[in-house]
Amino acid sequence: MSSTIKKIVRFQCSDKPASRYNCKLGGTPYLPKGFEYPKDLTTGSPLSFIMQINFEEFEALENYPTKGILQFYILIDDSEEYGINCEDITKQEKFRVVYFETIEKDESKLQEAPTIECDEEINPIKTPCLLIPEHGEMGISPSCYQFNQIVDKYAMKYEIDEAEEEDNLSDYLFDFFLVEEDIHIGGYSAFAQEDPRDITGQDKDLTETLLQIGSIPGASNGSDYTMWGDCGIANFYISLEDLKACKFTRVGYTLDSC
Repeated sequence: MSSTIKKIVRFQCSDKPASRYNCKLGGTPYLPKGFEYPKDLTTGSPLSFIMQINFEEFEALENYPTKGILQFYILIDDSEEYGINCEDITKQEKFRVVYFETIEKDESKLQEAPTIECDEEINPIKTPCLLIPEHGEMGISPSCYQFNQIVDKYAMKYEIDEAEEEDNLSDYLFDFFLVEEDIHIGGYSAFAQEDPRDITGQDKDLTETLLQIGSIPGASNGSDYTMWGDCGIANFYISLEDLKACKFTRVGYTLDSC
């Protein structure tokens, strides 16, 4: 377990009011004047704002930005596909990742987001809220494509070469490594089904968890904070090279549910 530990920042949902600048789920995004609001590149329909991270609200996580605001937008419509492109998870056509390196502190120089009509039943952001960042750490997720490398490593270390014994080892480690279905950056991603990066191999350089948003119950209004389908998980990941350069034009985005 210790050999896979990584530092993370986990976000706790809070019922305290959120400003335009805070880390937040849904609500009113930070939007400087002159910025063109993200739209579906096919239809021109505005995308829905789902979350933003203000990196100036917490101590920097290694390789992640130290300043600015990072935002995430997706298409929410009757298709209930949430902007996913299964053929190319990095194609930002119906989702968008936006980074503002400099934050405009003068609120008179900010603009309002467009009003987007959205069926509450299909909107994954059930209760917009303030997010409180806190530092933590985590081991690898059993559903992460890198997990099999861990199994192979220990199979070799303990000279396990029988298929049944290696399957037993895999099952043991699967139970041992547990990733919460929370909201976090850094570390690893959890999946309700399987890691799509292991299917084609073409996205295996997207090793860094830019953001995981799980299905989070327990809002004070009796609802959930987030709910993806039947209790799913949305993940955004990026290559280490692009992350270090604060370059967010190639980001993988997937969603799966139980």
